[in-house]
Amino acid sequence: MAGMGDESIDLSKLGTALFAFGFVLVIGLTIFTVGKSITNSGADKVTTQLNTVEQSEFEDYDQQTVLGTKVKAAYSNFEGKPFAIVVTTRSMIDNEGTIGQCPELDTTGTPGKDAIRQIYLEGLTAVNSKGNPFVKYWGVNYNAVLKDPNSLKMDNGAFVTQDTFVMDNGSIQYYNQVSNMRKQGTAEFIPTGAKYMSTLIKDSTGSTCGVVFVQTSSN
Repeated sequence: MAGMGDESIDLSKLGTALFAFGFVLVIGLTIFTVGKSITNSGADKVTTQLNTVEQSEFEDYDQQTVLGTKVKAAYSNFEGKPFAIVVTTRSMIDNEGTIGQCPELDTTGTPGKDAIRQIYLEGLTAVNSKGNPFVKYWGVNYNAVLKDPNSLKMDNGAFVTQDTFVMDNGSIQYYNQVSNMRKQGTAEFIPTGAKYMSTLIKDSTGSTCGVVFVQTSSN
């Protein structure tokens, strides 16, 4: 009888231990699930906040007149992000049909990779040094490279592209050779005090995918 009693006690202890283990396991799984949910929610919230910040930054370039310092700051802010920066300087407007006369413009190599990528703009009037107006001209595409060089046309206050970015091995191609922005005497030089009209670039869905800067005055 004593042996049977001891066996009952052992079984009771085993049952209690199993119950305790199960309880701890349930609590652990609950904490893990809640923690994971909070982490995912936090990550989604951070992503949303970052997207909101980027979109709010674009508001500063929506049909605004800005100085050269802000043009260069825009490139720095969006460098490496999926946004195109297109800059048209006075030299490019003056040589609208003769790109070869633009000083120190690198056109040798693959456009948008190791040579400048020309993007043609249409619908926003630009004026050359002689005061002559142009409604179609070109600019240099920095950062994320637009796929269609003839894609940017004005529509409801923004340049609209019907295409996407150039892809290189599954990733967006970037053009980041910007040293001439700071080199006086080159076609790409951006004077600190020069004025530029900034206009957003939007894709076919209406999402902002870049900014165009067209020089309107010298220092």
